[in-house]
Amino acid sequence: MLIWDLAPHDLSIMDYLIRKNPIAVSAMGMSHFDTTEDIAYITVMFPDNIIAHFHVNWISPVKVRKILIGERS
Repeated sequence: MLIWDLAPHDLSIMDYLIRKNPIAVSAMGMSHFDTTEDIAYITVMFPDNIIAHFHVNWISPVKVRKILIGERS
C-alpha cells in the first residue's frame, strides 16, 4: 500500500528520465506503528549498469524528493 501511495510520482519521474525497461525490481517495506507498512525501500535495476533507489515513508515529518543523476566516465 505505501509504495502505491507515496512512490508513483518518483517512479513516473524515473520512467521519464531513464526511458529503459527495468531488468529487476526489489522492494521491502516495514510496519512500525500499524499493520500497514510505513517505510519502504525500492531498488530498480536497468541495462547498462543504471540503478534507481527510492526510500519512501510516512514517518518522516519532512517530505522532500531528491533526484541525483550520475554518469559513469
